[in-house]
Amino acid sequence: MYATAKAIGRGWWPQTVSGARVSNQFITDTDENLLARYHEGDLEAMEELFRRYQKPLYGYVRRVVNSNELAEDVVQETFIRLCRCSPGQRPEAGKFITWLYTIATNLCRDAFRRSSRRPERPASEIYEDEEVPITTNLWNAEPQSVEGETLQRELRRQVRAAIENLPKRERTAVLLREYQGLAYDEIAEVMGCTTGSVKLLLHRGRRRLKDLLITLVENEEEF
Repeated sequence: MYATAKAIGRGWWPQTVSGARVSNQFITDTDENLLARYHEGDLEAMEELFRRYQKPLYGYVRRVVNSNELAEDVVQETFIRLCRCSPGQRPEAGKFITWLYTIATNLCRDAFRRSSRRPERPASEIYEDEEVPITTNLWNAEPQSVEGETLQRELRRQVRAAIENLPKRERTAVLLREYQGLAYDEIAEVMGCTTGSVKLLLHRGRRRLKDLLITLVENEEEF
């Protein structure tokens, strides 16, 4: 606990978010090695883990909970729990990402149960333009002209609005696969279900996204 408080007290949260502290010291270290080094007293190892995962984890959580404030709380609690974990709780080699996203996903579920707050604003309004899928080509991410770029931004807006309306489990599976790049077995571990269930959720989610996008386009064409 003292090490956790000291790490947070040093201010690594705002400093790493701002990008002011980017070190090549740990570039060859695996996530699991960094966590082990932190447990040995190397606080900068935790700073490096935060630098690596704060932005993608925040993007994922924000899409799940549809709230900037709640996403910040979940991400901060995720890293606090990471700091507090004992050496015996460390993930196996190659399992850090699924372990981290499992913690965050469980915290999202807890937040839904505890909170009656409405989202600050629709998720479609708080996504950043550069946040595009990394595993499949839901849309062409390389516009060829100013007109093309405008069309791509509009399409992204429509996709975000459609994702916001997916059932929670389908949305979680789609976000973990399309935006975070997790494999089917990793998503299954995060969500606590089978690989077959993940494939079914993704199939349903993608099909529902297609239907929602068609509806959105049709509704906009009426005006």
